[in-house]
Amino acid sequence: MESTKKTKLYDIVIQEIRKMIAEKELKAGDKLPPERTIATTLAVSRNSVRQAISALISKGVLISRQGDGTYLANPNIHNSDVVIELGKRLGEEMISPVEIAEARLYIECEIARLCALNANEEICKQLAEMVADYPKIGNEDKAALNRINRQFHLLVAKGCGNRVYYSLMETLMNLMDYGLWYKAENYRAPMPEYSRETHRNQHLMIADAILRHSSGDAWVAMHEHLKNIEEEMSMIFLDK
Repeated sequence: MESTKKTKLYDIVIQEIRKMIAEKELKAGDKLPPERTIATTLAVSRNSVRQAISALISKGVLISRQGDGTYLANPNIHNSDVVIELGKRLGEEMISPVEIAEARLYIECEIARLCALNANEEICKQLAEMVADYPKIGNEDKAALNRINRQFHLLVAKGCGNRVYYSLMETLMNLMDYGLWYKAENYRAPMPEYSRETHRNQHLMIADAILRHSSGDAWVAMHEHLKNIEEEMSMIFLDK
């Protein structure tokens, strides 16, 4: 009986956390409240909350970032279980950030080109609003920068109009929440060409090309951005 009660409470907490995510309209990359706050809100023990969060992390609904908190991976996870699981498995194999950067270089340039051709009015509006928020984020606010970086690349993928490319981008973004890519933040090259400011400016150039519906400029701007990232990762992990 005790085991049954625990199972029921465990399931209830999972459902309540899902409900909280929906009610707060959290999006991919948004941070969940601390365990203590969730436990107080739901009137359950922190251990129950911790178990529920662990289960949601294993399902790919949430992502835990050591020392930073728990984030929403994908609010529509029931449509993306295969994508999340693939990302998790690859991440556990410690895929090199250089490999991820190379894959992004070949995939995302085409995504940017297609986005410039196919982005509808709503995508363009969201993209314009997103880049307008960039000046409000300080270069030292890593959590906010990581969140808007993820949202930017996924929005471009969404705007390209190809669901396969979007799923690939979800997988690549999930890979960046595991293993060595996440640790690369601690070894960021100090040169200005690899700074957060440089990456931010490159995002603005990509957005500008997409908003002008210039497919050629969008491809070139994305290529410059991702080639920059590939060089940085090679410098960090391959001593180049």
